Amino acid sequence: MSKSEPLSARTLVTAAGLLIAVPVSVSPAWGEPEARVGGEKARWSTASAALKEASDLLAVSKVVRAKAVLVELTGESWSLSDAERREALSLLKAVEERSRGMGRYEVSLQKAELGLETRDLREAESHAKAVAHAKAASVDERRRADEVLAKVDAARQELSPKVASAVRSAINAYDSGEYERSKAILDVVLRSGIELASDQRGLVDDYAQRIVEIEQSRGRAFGGAAAGMLQPGVIRKREDAPAKEPEPETFPALAAAPAQPAAAPAAAGQPDVVADARKAASAEVLQRAEESFNAKRFSEALAGYERAKREFADLLSPEQALTVDQRIAASRLELRRDVGPEGGALDQFKGDVSQRKQQFLAEFRNYLANAAAAREAGDVDNATRLLAEASLVLAKNGDVCTEQERSDFRRQVSEAQADVAKTRDAIAASEASERERALRTQAEEVRLRGSQERAQKIRENIDRVRALQRERKYGEALQVVNQILFLDPLNPTGLLLRDVLSDMQTYAAYNQKMDRLSRDLAQTTIDNLDALIPPKNIVDYPAEWPNITELRGEPVAFQETPENRQMIARLSTQRIPKADFPEVPLEAALAYVQRVGNVNMDVDWASLESVGIQKDTTVSLNITNPTLKVVLDRVLDKVSTSTDINSRAGWTVNDGVLQVASEEMLRRNTIMVIYDIRDLLLEIRDKTNAPTFDLNSAFQSGGGGGGGQSPFQNQGQQDQGGPQRPLEDRIRDLRTIITEQVDRDGWQDNGGNTGTIQVWQGNLIIRNTPRNHREIEGLLSQLRKVRNLQINVEARFLLVNQDFFEQIGFDVDVYLNARGNQVRFLRGFDYASMPSDFFDDQGRLRRTVGSGTPVIDTDGDGIPDSPIPPGAGGGIGVVPPENFTPVGIINRSLGITSGLMNSSFANEIRAAGPALGISGTFLDDIQVDFLVEATQADRRSVTVTAPRLTFTNGQFANMYVATQVAYVSDLTPQVSEGSAAFDAQIGYANEGVRLVVGGTISSDRRYVTLDVETQVSQLKRPFRVREINAVVAGAGGGGGGIIQSGSVGSFVELPETTVQSVSTIVTVPDQGTLLLGGQRVASEVEVESGVPVLSKIPILNRFFSNRALSKEDRTLMMLIKPTVLIQDEQEDRAYPGLRDAVRAGIGG
Repeated sequence: MSKSEPLSARTLVTAAGLLIAVPVSVSPAWGEPEARVGGEKARWSTASAALKEASDLLAVSKVVRAKAVLVELTGESWSLSDAERREALSLLKAVEERSRGMGRYEVSLQKAELGLETRDLREAESHAKAVAHAKAASVDERRRADEVLAKVDAARQELSPKVASAVRSAINAYDSGEYERSKAILDVVLRSGIELASDQRGLVDDYAQRIVEIEQSRGRAFGGAAAGMLQPGVIRKREDAPAKEPEPETFPALAAAPAQPAAAPAAAGQPDVVADARKAASAEVLQRAEESFNAKRFSEALAGYERAKREFADLLSPEQALTVDQRIAASRLELRRDVGPEGGALDQFKGDVSQRKQQFLAEFRNYLANAAAAREAGDVDNATRLLAEASLVLAKNGDVCTEQERSDFRRQVSEAQADVAKTRDAIAASEASERERALRTQAEEVRLRGSQERAQKIRENIDRVRALQRERKYGEALQVVNQILFLDPLNPTGLLLRDVLSDMQTYAAYNQKMDRLSRDLAQTTIDNLDALIPPKNIVDYPAEWPNITELRGEPVAFQETPENRQMIARLSTQRIPKADFPEVPLEAALAYVQRVGNVNMDVDWASLESVGIQKDTTVSLNITNPTLKVVLDRVLDKVSTSTDINSRAGWTVNDGVLQVASEEMLRRNTIMVIYDIRDLLLEIRDKTNAPTFDLNSAFQSGGGGGGGQSPFQNQGQQDQGGPQRPLEDRIRDLRTIITEQVDRDGWQDNGGNTGTIQVWQGNLIIRNTPRNHREIEGLLSQLRKVRNLQINVEARFLLVNQDFFEQIGFDVDVYLNARGNQVRFLRGFDYASMPSDFFDDQGRLRRTVGSGTPVIDTDGDGIPDSPIPPGAGGGIGVVPPENFTPVGIINRSLGITSGLMNSSFANEIRAAGPALGISGTFLDDIQVDFLVEATQADRRSVTVTAPRLTFTNGQFANMYVATQVAYVSDLTPQVSEGSAAFDAQIGYANEGVRLVVGGTISSDRRYVTLDVETQVSQLKRPFRVREINAVVAGAGGGGGGIIQSGSVGSFVELPETTVQSVSTIVTVPDQGTLLLGGQRVASEVEVESGVPVLSKIPILNRFFSNRALSKEDRTLMMLIKPTVLIQDEQEDRAYPGLRDAVRAGIGG
């Protein structure tokens, strides 16, 4: 066998035979063999010493070690006397009884310790692990098991560096003809359990096989054991001195027992040492009888054969039984021939019969005497058992007695049995009488005790009621009161307490409900406050999500058993450095996968051969670092040459076992699974029916008859995105996907004979192989993952306004000749008059001057007459000037500057008045009017409108948040004779935000392509109003009267709206922000006005010129930010590791 070949079954059996056959171990230095416990005769000087050691070990409860000594002692290596053999069998029986009374973990620990001492590390590790991993084992037992395992690891670490030299020593010993030493070294290597390299494993297996073949050829095992040690119980003839006559035929061996498996933990059941001892005793008896027969000692041979037939008939094979009968007949024949003068064999035979009879009589009479003594002592059961033993002894030894003696012995047993029956009846009658008397006494005691106990119970219950009452446990107290009344229905204390406690329970229940009402109201308030808290994330999982997930588990329809999942995971994840198969048989390739992966594999060669695939079909493969699954798939694919799917090789996993067979055989194993697909049948339709925010849509929505229609009404409730497809069509599409993507040729719908699929209320009932169910579950899971992708889109309208206004104005007016005759004349009428009153707003000189109090001079003498009555008009005519009229120097540049500044922000500031104003008048020979105004204002505002919308991948969705404003959009005249009126038609204008978006996620889940249409609308208030008038003509009235004509007026409103809108298709990274569009408007207005020439003179120009500055900056940015929502990622962010924990929990 080459090193690269995997281990075959034959090699493993050979190695097992080597391990069982070798009776010696090797020293830790891997040198010469040394004695093992129970392994060599040199350990004890005599058999008595060995028996004493076994007895001592049994006394200290070392049962396993004692059994090892006794089993070795009863083997072929020792020649025991009859007394020693009886003592050994007696000790074996005691060991068996003691082991049955011991705990199974204690037995395993003793076996582990024995294996450690004998360097059988594999056996020690097996039993120690069984105890260490047993939950029912005590702490001390697990501690002892851990100590054994630690010692096993230490021993292996000590031996591991010497493995290579040990293997070389075994090979050298084999090459030099020292087969026994080579076998002993290989035995220790294998029993150590050390993991060997592939080349070392190949050498060990090769030389172990060679040694076994040599043993089989020579008929005996090296080291004193038979070559067929895999079949315990084989009896071989001991070597005798050469005889002149031909060698006698060999007696047939006992029936070969099946090969025993490797040592298992004691938990699997205790070994039957009695059965082992009987086998050994049977072999010894047959061997001695055969030796006596060959040595012409026919009397001894006859006794031995008859004993074998009498005591061990169940262990003899048909061939052995026939040979025993032949030997008995031959011995009897020879004994008849050998009767001589001294009696010969006949006398010897009679002496044996006499000795057996004496032994029988002693045993029989002893049983009868012991039975009589037991009967006298009243132990009738023991007496019955002893009489049964006597009957058994009589039955077994009846051939040594005469018929009359046997009849007498049976009569004695029958009489003794009759006496035992009488004694049993007498005892039963006495016991019955005693029981009757005891029952009467007991009944009276029970009656008295019951009365006392009832009174005591009532007192205790009353005390208990009072205690419960103090604890406010009124319900329990009432139950105790009912117990009191049950014992004594007329007990006054119980009746009173029942009424009192009932009332108290009612009051307590009322208070409890009121407290609960208060707590629930408080909790409702807390819930309301909690509802006001805005969410922190796009997707928020509840705090109870881990509990919900744990209760509901992983939602899978098809679930493999834990054993199958473990095997599939190993095949899919375990990698090997290199798979190099240069034209190797298929059997060797599969064995390689089994050995490297350490997997249980069952190859159905019969089914493979039925499709033309043989064990020796060669396959070539050379790939690096593949998984076991890849190697298995490639190997089976290469040997499958047929195009018929049922005629190819395949594999599956059943009950944790990797099964390799033809596809036809594998497809017979089908199971039924119900898949819930209702979530996949829901169609994702586009939602695009959103109103448009502009006046044109508002005008189109208007209607007659004094009313209009709101654009938010769903026109006819039509479906958005088209009509929904029938459910049957959607199920049919999904069913087609499954049958086309998973094992297409195996479905009965596609002409195959494996899979069936049926529909029931949104569920698919599928029957198929486990492998196909795994693929179906994977396909549906992928469909759900793709379908459950969602996009959250946030559109932001960012409006930034910055306004600045500055104005510092001077206005100085100078009026000369303030004391002229015209001014004096005017003051004669109004003492508050000033020279400035002679000038109008434009600075022109007036010819008529009005005063605060109207006066008139009718005669022109300059003296005013009496005041003019209220309501009368009048004025003062200006008299001719003596020299100059009042001269006015008026500066109007401030008004000019303010008039030219027409920005909206400046108009708002001027309407509110200046920030600082200083004005006054200086009056002397001249009049000076001055005015100073200073204003500076800065305004900055930022407005963000950010609608958000979440929708499914590939879907169009919309949202809008709007305010409807009704206005009079039109008038319908209503005319009749002599009258007219208007019927107002109402329209609706909308302001708010609107978002219509559709999007798809890229295949790498990193980018989102969006089709965006979004608007923000704002109405300007108040609306402009336009008046509408209708003229009504006059007409003749009844009786000659005339109705005069007139007019009827009404109005329509003209709303003004500002709309910010963008419509585009863009690609944005996940959680990135993209500028869709925007607008920036900047305006700057600077106005300067003044008097020519004077406005250019430094310093002086400040009094004859005015300046104003206004800046307005308006920036609009339209941004969009998508966020990809993947359910698994969101759950992992909220509760990391939760999904893995759930999956591991299902995985078992």
